[in-house]
Amino acid sequence: MNCRILILGCLSLPFSVLHAEEIPAFPEDPSAALERTCFQTAKPWSPQGNLRSDVAIVYGIDKTMPDRVASWRNRG
Repeated sequence: MNCRILILGCLSLPFSVLHAEEIPAFPEDPSAALERTCFQTAKPWSPQGNLRSDVAIVYGIDKTMPDRVASWRNRG
């Protein structure tokens, strides 16, 4: 097997990189209560795939797509 290894050097990085303790924290997001969880699937809803998420992104465009989308929509 022919393997190639790419080694990236750190010499091109600027020496003014901040230390972790110097990096300012993000301010609290006022709309954090509106955050949602999501996942992608090509399958219709089933108890085995029920991730209790807020959004299911259904992919795979074919003749079964409307039924797959409806299966998730009907489960809320």
